[in-house]
Amino acid sequence: MKLEIASHCWHYAPQFTYQLGSLVLFSPRLADLSMTVWYCPEDSATQAVVKYFANQKVPGITWLFLRLPSEQLFSLDPDQTV
Repeated sequence: MKLEIASHCWHYAPQFTYQLGSLVLFSPRLADLSMTVWYCPEDSATQAVVKYFANQKVPGITWLFLRLPSEQLFSLDPDQTV
């Protein structure tokens, strides 16, 4: 089974760390998980979390971190091509 979680982060890096950390600690055993996250490089705390987790090699998890300018992050249309 394949599963994708799509999220964004803007100034809630501590909660974001818990979210991604739980995926690392309790990685899926019966599914391949893609974690897609949109973030803005202006948010330095979130960017540090992204940098850390992008280097974590976890079986069953594929990280996809996508940078967006803040004005696009706040108005992301699900039909918009990034």
